[in-house]
Amino acid sequence: MFEQAKEDVYDYVGRLVRCHSPDRAVEAFDALLLSCVTPLEPEIRGSLIKVIHHDRFMQEAGMHFINRLYYTLCNPLHLDIETTPYLRQIIGRLDNLPDQEPVGRATKKLRRRLREFSASEYGDCLRRQMRLCAQGTYDPGAPAPRRMVGDYLPDYFCLYQPVTRTPDIEELERNSPYQNPENSGVYAKQVYKLRQTYEAVYAYRAGRLRGDTGLVNPTRMADAVFERGLTQYYPHRSGSYQSQGRTLDLQRQPNQRYARYHAQVRDYVMAVVESFPGRTREKLGIAMVNSLAQIDDQATLVDPTWISLFTRLLDGVFLPEANASEMLRLRRHIDTATPLGFAGLLLSFVLACPMIRFELGKKLGTLYRYFENYRTEAADWVLDFFDHMNLALVMNATRVGYCSLNDPLPEVG
Repeated sequence: MFEQAKEDVYDYVGRLVRCHSPDRAVEAFDALLLSCVTPLEPEIRGSLIKVIHHDRFMQEAGMHFINRLYYTLCNPLHLDIETTPYLRQIIGRLDNLPDQEPVGRATKKLRRRLREFSASEYGDCLRRQMRLCAQGTYDPGAPAPRRMVGDYLPDYFCLYQPVTRTPDIEELERNSPYQNPENSGVYAKQVYKLRQTYEAVYAYRAGRLRGDTGLVNPTRMADAVFERGLTQYYPHRSGSYQSQGRTLDLQRQPNQRYARYHAQVRDYVMAVVESFPGRTREKLGIAMVNSLAQIDDQATLVDPTWISLFTRLLDGVFLPEANASEMLRLRRHIDTATPLGFAGLLLSFVLACPMIRFELGKKLGTLYRYFENYRTEAADWVLDFFDHMNLALVMNATRVGYCSLNDPLPEVG
């Protein structure tokens, strides 16, 4: 009964956005969440009441229910540029919930749960989606001043999904009818930003090779730093991260044992670490060796083993835990290795095993969440690292697998 009642309410919200004007849909959605009524289809209120009075509503299932309601309404609005103001209105309501005590036991219970939702990571994920409304053509007009790390979220395509989706929505989007990524509004914005940045970066590079003047750096990096990144991360240079990563992956034989490739993988990952200064080289080298030793030498190098190997390498050097001590350790590594060098190390992992891009995204998201409310001057090293990581992934997006097979990025020379 609980599950069917939830589905009835989800379907109702879906019909709001499909069958009614955005104004009317938003008004009816507010009525549902704030007053526990369903004015456009009164019979649905019975299902809503069943959900609210069920024991599981006050457990995590209640948070998932509210989250799914927001997703059902907001996701289509992300897909349509013209509905951005309504998206902001819906999500902005989380910070402007009515103060007056509601009438009715069900409404009180729903309102209380909604406040808890607003104060949780569920609410924060929605607020981050609202930040994406400031992205490019989705919100034309003068840019707002950027004082906090979180204000830069629209710049970094690689953070869009990791920081705006909770695990229950990730699971939803993995299953029909949401399994096609193009049905995800946030994914659509991620692809738009990736393509926009990709074209700007490679247009700058082409202009520089032609000797053009007056070129506009499309990042917040200093020009000299940006141009060094253009060279370092370029996938078609001799000895590039991409060519070495592809070679290592192509040489792997799934029917062979890990023991046969252990030294080869070690040499591959240590080649980047060896370029780092003393103490950082030593610490990261130890972490690499320990990570490599966690895979059974007799395991065959099928895809799951390969993914596990590079996931462990990633864990060994990049935020195994999200605490102040690990953040300090990460900052020391990045300061010593430089953002360009450390981003290059992570890029080498994901180019040898593109499937770990999801795990890398989660770790980048963890770093973002930790610092998103810091003032930029207090966490400029984080933004510098994101600048490099974003540029590295943009330039190698085709190999990493960020682009759609149906709409690939243009080839570059």
